[in-house]
Amino acid sequence: MHTRQAVATGTTSIAHKGMLHAGKVMAATAAEVMQNPELIKQANQELQNRLGGESYVCPIPKEVMPTPLK
Repeated sequence: MHTRQAVATGTTSIAHKGMLHAGKVMAATAAEVMQNPELIKQANQELQNRLGGESYVCPIPKEVMPTPLK
């Protein structure tokens, strides 16, 4: 989504309003989770159920190091 057209639409007022709204929703969700530790337990349980005993395996080899930003 980094085409010239997609980037151009990101500068519109409706895109700005959408991004602000998304940020507010994310912040409100984070605040609610911090105030209710039971939600974290429920989310963790749901994740474990969905994983069905499997675990995440990172596809990046351990010896690969990220390039530091300058």
